[in-house]
Amino acid sequence: HEQGSKDIIRRVFKYERVEKALRPYLGGSDNQRYRQNLEFIVELISPPEKMLVDGVWVLKGRSIDKSFLFDIVFNVHESFDVDKFDYVLRDSMLAGFGIRFSKESLLRVINNIRVLKCPRLGIRRICFATKTAGELLSLADSRHVLHARVIQHKTVALIEAMIARAFIAAAPHVVFDTKSGKKIVLSHIHEDLDVFCRVDDSILQMIARSDQPGLERASSILQSISERRLARRVAYVECSPTQKMSGKKY
Repeated sequence: HEQGSKDIIRRVFKYERVEKALRPYLGGSDNQRYRQNLEFIVELISPPEKMLVDGVWVLKGRSIDKSFLFDIVFNVHESFDVDKFDYVLRDSMLAGFGIRFSKESLLRVINNIRVLKCPRLGIRRICFATKTAGELLSLADSRHVLHARVIQHKTVALIEAMIARAFIAAAPHVVFDTKSGKKIVLSHIHEDLDVFCRVDDSILQMIARSDQPGLERASSILQSISERRLARRVAYVECSPTQKMSGKKY
């Protein structure tokens, strides 16, 4: 989804009203600086794991002396970043599910970070104090518990699977018009950002309530979800990262 986010934000930057709003903060009349800052924002979303290739700094948004900035949004090396801080605390609050990691934990981590040169990578990195190891471990533990008990709960997984089946069943029959005049089906809207950005969760209600021929199967699945007539899990198989599934069918 990171690449999709990059594509969408580049598209947003092209809107005249967006450029008018951003220019005073991202470079003003200096076009080169403005473009560099836009590229910096895009690169922050998902920087490459190797930022130095054969001794050459590959990122364009900021020079190598600002390399630590690329640890903030998406820390590709240790995964301790504001993206994780944000969604763990937010999802916990919205789900009403208590976790060990808290706002106080986050403030303690932030107040004790330092920017130091990493001897392994050869660039400046955001480094965490040893005394905040407990808070960082609680973040990892909280993320694990949140995924196990909420995000990947068996009922959530079942509903997600049923929604996926509904989309697959509906895909050939839900058609959108592109700006170029072409037709594009639901399963290919990611290929056209204009269409993709027009589609939101309301597509589920549209499919569920539609009497269009071909959507009966998809509509039935979504109706089952709304009435809590969910599929049942009949087996659970847990594999280690290196273990391969046998040829058995379950």
